Amino acid sequence: MATFEGLKNGAAAAVLQRLVPQGSKNKYIVVKSGTSIKLTPTIRDGILNTISVINQGTAAYPLPTVTISDGALGKVYVTVDKDGVIVGVDVEGGSGYLSNSTITFGGSGGSGATATLSGVKNGSLNNAKVTITNGGTGYPHPSVAFTGSGTGGEVYVTLYASGAKAGKIKAITVAKGGRDYNVWNAATNPTVVAITGGTGAGATARVTDVIDGVITAISAPNAVGDYLPSVPRISIKSKKDAQGKRGSGASATCTIDDGDIDVITVVSGGSGYKLENTIVTANLAKNPQYILMNDLPDEEEEPYLFAIKDLECFNDGMIISMHCEEKLDSAGNKADNDRIHLRIIDPLKPRGYRYEFIGDLSDDGRDDFNSSTFLPDVVSRKTDTIEITVGQDAIVQNESFMYGYYEDDEDKAGEEKWVTSEVMKYFSEGTAEFEAADYIAARRKLIATPLDFAYISSLDTDSTAIIKELAQVSYETNKNLRFDVQGETVVEAVSFVDSLNLSERLENHLIHAFWSPQLCEDPSRNNGSLQMGSATLNIAFACARNRKKDVRGFAPKHYPIVGKDWPLNKVRSNIRQNTDLSRINLDRLARAKINPVIFQDGNFIFGDAITCANVDVSLRKLIAATDMSTSIDDAVVRFGRAVIGYPMRDAVTKTKDYLKSLFEGAEAAGWLEKSTDPEMLGKSFRFEVYPSEENPYEVIIVNYWVRYQGTARQVFRNSNLH
Repeated sequence: MATFEGLKNGAAAAVLQRLVPQGSKNKYIVVKSGTSIKLTPTIRDGILNTISVINQGTAAYPLPTVTISDGALGKVYVTVDKDGVIVGVDVEGGSGYLSNSTITFGGSGGSGATATLSGVKNGSLNNAKVTITNGGTGYPHPSVAFTGSGTGGEVYVTLYASGAKAGKIKAITVAKGGRDYNVWNAATNPTVVAITGGTGAGATARVTDVIDGVITAISAPNAVGDYLPSVPRISIKSKKDAQGKRGSGASATCTIDDGDIDVITVVSGGSGYKLENTIVTANLAKNPQYILMNDLPDEEEEPYLFAIKDLECFNDGMIISMHCEEKLDSAGNKADNDRIHLRIIDPLKPRGYRYEFIGDLSDDGRDDFNSSTFLPDVVSRKTDTIEITVGQDAIVQNESFMYGYYEDDEDKAGEEKWVTSEVMKYFSEGTAEFEAADYIAARRKLIATPLDFAYISSLDTDSTAIIKELAQVSYETNKNLRFDVQGETVVEAVSFVDSLNLSERLENHLIHAFWSPQLCEDPSRNNGSLQMGSATLNIAFACARNRKKDVRGFAPKHYPIVGKDWPLNKVRSNIRQNTDLSRINLDRLARAKINPVIFQDGNFIFGDAITCANVDVSLRKLIAATDMSTSIDDAVVRFGRAVIGYPMRDAVTKTKDYLKSLFEGAEAAGWLEKSTDPEMLGKSFRFEVYPSEENPYEVIIVNYWVRYQGTARQVFRNSNLH
């Protein structure tokens, strides 16, 4: 209410620092493109990948015979599976072969295998191709068994079928990967491949490579329902494990039946996945989701469009409304897009927008002025109170309810599709108890703000801890602090000020206390009558006064906000005094350095204009003097910064010229009064500017003495009758 009243009565703007306890929560509003249904992957480890033949053994392991007509001396290798089916024939070398040469197979118990030969050039089998047209059954082959862990693995055995090595093992390849196999390791229980059969002996092979973390299947929850007719995208994400490794290469598709996920097909199982680190979701292009989260989600674990953080922390929350622009591909079909229209709405003012942004969720776009169209960049150019973080799946599918225009709805045909959230209560105060660290954090933020301000107000707080921190802000920024004294009686008011122990503070001349022992109507009209402080209103009146500047830019700050020229009843309604402000009580308030609001000559007025300085006869006692002196001090400091980097002689000369002009302007404005101090030589100001004796090459010393105009606080009348 104090801020509302101040802005209506002279203050142009206010810099507010909200005090929040450490337990408060300012959550992210995470926006997802649509419903994400979590799916369950089946992950298989130890799948057979490579089996290396260490020793080919001695002939002859059982094998089919392979005969190729016409040619001679060609090398033939035959591959047989565990059931005696011929699955491959490789050939090379030789001469006299023809592409239509006949291939015949023999061997105990085998029958039915047929094949064709093609690609023969110059009679050689090099680069020729044998195509199995029928693998047959029952052909002789070695038996292969695994020792150690693992189940379900099946292999093909390739043997030399011609020449001196006929019947020896050439290679063993994986037909079925199985699971839970281990790579051979001499230091542990090895996974050895045992090869037996026929009269062959001595062949050995080892498992030298397995694939871990292969996704073999994905299942959906039963009866999840309510999907769009379009097929959802299957997203497979893997987080890094303790060794910094993650799964990769997996992909899957799905079909739907009557709105439910029906069949999920693993297109590629990938490798390196672990169940605890793998997230599989079906991402559906329908109504966007708005989720409150304490922290940003891991975008690899939980895909999202973008996240919003509102640094202004409204207790009433916010409403989010979104639209995605329509985009057509080269064939004129609707394509997925990342151009977003975003509106942030105050729930208390739903017909207006706090902010409206248009930007992309990809970071490579540029507008006509070569400025980035990346949504976080668009937002940062407009405000620093909203933060946008874009997620990994930053695209909107064309089936989304926020995409494009209404076409089938006759009432809305041609209108943009917007999706609006419920009220998102993203901010929570937490506990109402504040700790010392909370006050210190608020004070540091005020001091560090890049926003300019002229006065500091306590905003009618009754917290002595807050007022003490504001006093420190006053000291560090050289700004006047005007605070509201609490209490219903003079004794309570004096006791409140005494509890602040202001007399011990170096900056107490910058601190001004105001007490308003009256009731008035709430300026915002939202409440009834209440007792309101007046420090903020005093500041507002001072801001109104400061707008009236002379030709040199000086405001009439030598006229404090006190007396009949600034009546409170012109801006407040139905004011009623609720305590005794007799002469004795006014004297007690003055000794306590309290400026009361009093009723005088038909108006409620500020009855005094003194600081909290612990002095009796000094300009430090007067608010007007501190108002003028802080302005002069700030002006000198600003100019001092302006000459940093100048040559010493130029900097000294420019500073002298500036001070002369500054003080002459202040004197002409009525701020300064000729001093009776002998050192002032009858002038209102004196200054000196010179290089430091200790460091004349870098440091300039600026000293000035100023006699400010005083303020008439009391008038004594003597009357003589004759």
